[in-house]
Amino acid sequence: METISVTEAKNTLSELTRKIAELGQTVTITKRGKPYVVMVSADEYESIMETVEILSDADAVAAIQKGRQEIKTGRKKSLEAVRHELFC
Repeated sequence: METISVTEAKNTLSELTRKIAELGQTVTITKRGKPYVVMVSADEYESIMETVEILSDADAVAAIQKGRQEIKTGRKKSLEAVRHELFC
């Protein structure tokens, strides 16, 4: 992750936003030497917000944990079996 000052961000805004949007970089912008903001692409931001939403849902977290435990214990289903359960 790159770190730059607010002044440098102002002076290089066009190139900075290109690196973030096109190259997927994350940039921390500092003010008076301390982290002030973090810039990420819109796609990355949406992904982060989706993750926060999922992790805020206790039922979703429980289902994820159950699935992980089932994988560890070897309890798996084929894709065909899952399709059959869902659509038949």
